[in-house]
Amino acid sequence: MIYTSYFGKVKKIEAADPTAVLIPVCGKVGTWCAQKKNVCCLRDAAPRWTWWQEWHEKFKDDLESEESVKWYSEKYKTTVLDKLDRDEMLEWIAKTAGEHNAYLLCYETPEKFCHRHLLAAWLNEKPGVNIQEWQENTM
Repeated sequence: MIYTSYFGKVKKIEAADPTAVLIPVCGKVGTWCAQKKNVCCLRDAAPRWTWWQEWHEKFKDDLESEESVKWYSEKYKTTVLDKLDRDEMLEWIAKTAGEHNAYLLCYETPEKFCHRHLLAAWLNEKPGVNIQEWQENTM
């Protein structure tokens, strides 16, 4: 199974699922991440730093506004998702996780707008794929 979540839940994920494979989907991760054996970064699906900074500056007063979300979503689609192959991405995740659950991680809490939700929605367009946000009662 593939889930999405955020770094603040890693300890709870690992407690509930000791064989979890953590897959950060961001340009930078903390040093704690590099020390773990069950981590493999997916930088190809991360937002691009240049426009991420532009987005933060342009919409700093309300990153959750309709205009902000639309701007970000379009940038993410054209600069990231349109350059990826959905089947190859799913194959890479499956190969990386093996028989274990994969967790696509970034920094935002579940209720916040975030690229991991856009990535999951894009991957879920393939029939039979059902990526969901991990909940503590999921396991």
